[in-house]
Amino acid sequence: MRIALITLSILLNMAVLAQKPSKKPNKTSFEQKIQIADKLFKEGKTIEALQSYNIARILAGADNAKHTVVDKRIEAVFKAIEQQKEEAIKNEQKAKLAEATAKKSEIRARIATNNATALYWSAEANKYNPIQSIRLLEKAYTKTNDTNVLQTIKDQINTIFNQSNNHQWREINRFFSFQDFLDSKNEIIKFNRENISKIVINGAFSDTKDSRFVIKGEDFIRTQYSSDGKWVVAYYKDNSCKIFSSSTKTIPSFLKESKRILFASFSNDSKLLVTTDESNLTKVWGVDTGNILDIFEYNNVYEVSFSPKNEWLIIKKYDNGSYTTLILKDLLETRSGLSDIFKINDLEYTLVVRNIQTTNEMKFLGSEKGIKHISFSSDNQWLITIDKINTIKIWNIVTGKLVNFLMKDKNINDAFFSPDGKWIVTTDKSNNIKILELATGEQLGFLMNEKDINKVIFSADSKWLLTKNEKQYRIWEVETGRLHNFLDDEKKMKSVMFSVDSKWLITQDKDKITKVWELGTDKEAEFLKEETNIEDILFSLDGKLLLTKGKMIKIWEIAEKIDYNLFSDEQNINDISFSPDSKWLITRDENLNPKVWSVDKGQQADFLKKEATISGATFSPDSKWLITRDKNLNPKVWSVDKRQQVDFLKEKTTISDATFSPDSKWLVTTDSSDIVKVWLVEKGQQAAFLKEEATITDATFSPDSKWLVTTDTSDIVTVWSVDKGQQVAFLKEEATITDATFSPDSKWLITTDHNQNAKVWSVEKWIMYDFLRQEKKVYHPTFSPNSKLLVTRGDIVGGFFKIWSVENGMLYNFLKDEKNIIDGTFSQDTKWLLTTYYLSRGIAKIWSVEKGIQADFIKDEKNISSVIFSQDSKLLSISTNHQVKTYEIATGKLIQTLWLNKIPTQVDIIDNRYLYVTVGKAIVKTDLQTQQGNLMSYGDGEPLNYKFEEIQAWIKVFGDKYLLPLDEELKKKYGVD
Repeated sequence: MRIALITLSILLNMAVLAQKPSKKPNKTSFEQKIQIADKLFKEGKTIEALQSYNIARILAGADNAKHTVVDKRIEAVFKAIEQQKEEAIKNEQKAKLAEATAKKSEIRARIATNNATALYWSAEANKYNPIQSIRLLEKAYTKTNDTNVLQTIKDQINTIFNQSNNHQWREINRFFSFQDFLDSKNEIIKFNRENISKIVINGAFSDTKDSRFVIKGEDFIRTQYSSDGKWVVAYYKDNSCKIFSSSTKTIPSFLKESKRILFASFSNDSKLLVTTDESNLTKVWGVDTGNILDIFEYNNVYEVSFSPKNEWLIIKKYDNGSYTTLILKDLLETRSGLSDIFKINDLEYTLVVRNIQTTNEMKFLGSEKGIKHISFSSDNQWLITIDKINTIKIWNIVTGKLVNFLMKDKNINDAFFSPDGKWIVTTDKSNNIKILELATGEQLGFLMNEKDINKVIFSADSKWLLTKNEKQYRIWEVETGRLHNFLDDEKKMKSVMFSVDSKWLITQDKDKITKVWELGTDKEAEFLKEETNIEDILFSLDGKLLLTKGKMIKIWEIAEKIDYNLFSDEQNINDISFSPDSKWLITRDENLNPKVWSVDKGQQADFLKKEATISGATFSPDSKWLITRDKNLNPKVWSVDKRQQVDFLKEKTTISDATFSPDSKWLVTTDSSDIVKVWLVEKGQQAAFLKEEATITDATFSPDSKWLVTTDTSDIVTVWSVDKGQQVAFLKEEATITDATFSPDSKWLITTDHNQNAKVWSVEKWIMYDFLRQEKKVYHPTFSPNSKLLVTRGDIVGGFFKIWSVENGMLYNFLKDEKNIIDGTFSQDTKWLLTTYYLSRGIAKIWSVEKGIQADFIKDEKNISSVIFSQDSKLLSISTNHQVKTYEIATGKLIQTLWLNKIPTQVDIIDNRYLYVTVGKAIVKTDLQTQQGNLMSYGDGEPLNYKFEEIQAWIKVFGDKYLLPLDEELKKKYGVD
């Protein structure tokens, strides 16, 4: 600093010398300058003082004494400046310290405030319903980092979430057009068979109502929801429309830069969106990605929509009322746009259709002029066209041919398909109705004598048909043509409606008397008999609930038995098993007590109701026979068809076990002395060839029931030909066989001796294959389902796990680096292998047997407790904590995640379609074809049992469906941002 000031002083001297002419020093001038400089220094003007001292130095001339005076004064200035600097540094440090202290205090105060706010919100949350409570607690959780406060909130969320499953959660889009007549003043009373609970609509449904009116202050004339309820299209008076998220009420980001949209429509699965803007551009969007999948330009568009299965896009234009149609090429899978699939000839109304795979042109609509309307059958096999002169034609889309069975019918003025696409209904100008089978063109005869029919409606499953003439409504079974006349006495009928699941019919007369009828039994349900003046009525999407609107809105449970909770009165079901034909179900509770149920009826088998002490039950492979055991393990054999006991075992009170042969013709029984007998079931006779074998302790049939393996008290294994009734000779020299197992096709037999040496035999040739000769200590050898592969194991800890080709003895080596495999299970087609591990519980791997590589789709799954294949090997279900996930094996696509209130104890896929999950006191059934995506089941209705982290994951998936946003009133009350 001092050097800098000296330099500055010299520069000032030079500047002064340069500006002023030299003159003789003047004593008076020197003293005056010193006085002026001293004054400036006292005033703190150090730079000005230095300038004056330097001028005084010049005025001093050669007088050294004066120079000394000036130097001392300049040095004093330098000292003063350095003191000021030091003081400034000290003050700056003090200021920084004070600022840091203030910031720390501010942070501490903010933390304390946030902690207090979080605890306050947490305490207040208990005042509200569980939905609002959890939403408020979620906000509280983000407000604090204090470990104790966070744990308090976690515990509170856990308690509320796990105990409030039964009645508080709300699905936004549960009812069709629910928003059309609900408002926040209505009350809902939910009735069931056991209790009545009253719910005031103050949050859940009022928010749903508000989501219909998307932006307050904007004037729109109508709204349209996507099928999943997540999106709403609002149409405005200025001939435009906007698309909003029904939960956030915001426009999706990928549409924010779009020009004014005139028309918009979602595909039926809500995965695609088509928009037409004011520049005549029509765009197809992928909703999940926000990507434009295709774009094209048409003038005068006034409507856009999708065909039932989203394979066709229909654009309606003002070209003399014609339709223009486009096909979508695997749009969801390829994300590649429409490409070169379908062309539109610019000539008047001419359409050119090209095959998706071959791209050959099919010009079946090429000569059609003035098409104004088209409709597709639900299976996309058939097409109805109506031109501007109302000529109706039916086309086979696959062949491109015109259906000729309508050509003889003149004056047809309307035609429509049944929901399943099997039937077509035509009406002529004289109101004559015809129902024809599309595949054959044959007319169903049951309506031929019906006159003046003016309304025809199919049920959703196309099994029932409603007709109406001027006098009455009638219900018909379509397949049989049978008339169900339960409506004949119903007078003054005003409206009739099928339920979504086609199980119920709702009727209402002009006096507003409403009735619910069960289709098939034709019986009226009791629960609406006391209800009067019902103005409106509505089914839920799943057909299980009925909403009525009169003076108040009420929701009714219309079925006592529903698939989603089959056995609500059963206590802690431990596991289930189906009969081979899937018509019967055996449940066992936690004490392993079984019950036999009819799956179709959802009730216990009536012929067993007097059997109060059943301890076991097993069906024969053909489901025609049933074995039950009482508490003393005494078995009974029942004919399922006759619903009665077979009497040949009635006197055999010492039988402890009984099993059927694979062809159900033979029954193997074991008595209390462990002696085995084989019986011919139909005749109730013991197998003659074994009568002398008094010491048999085990008997097992080959899968084709042609061979029988027996073990006697000396552990000698014998193989018998059942047809010949004699022992197979070639194994007689194998004196030390301890086990013998047939392949599923019964062509191969593997035997092991007391030293665990294994041998493989061809049953057709009765010769041994020696590829296992070098293998030592083979445990539990098993065949693959197609009998082409053999699995051998070493001891369970660190032992080998090998796969062999049975025919050529080749060893598959893709498992050579896999350690500690505890088990391996093949899919039924043997294309896939599941491996589980001894030291890695909860880990499972899926392998492609053909490629010898691990499949990717469950690599990241942890805590796997069970894995099952469907019988057709197309589906795979895994259990992980509270979830059951089902994958499509070929693609690795996750098609369904079922969330459960408890950890399931058993999972099965039945008929390659239905997922049955045993959980707590209930069996949950879902349809894997129709119920895909994320599903929530409360199972047995007991409290949930989720951990906090699982709840967070649950909310991430279901929050906008079940937990509505925190309402504005509570946000304002508690200052929630």
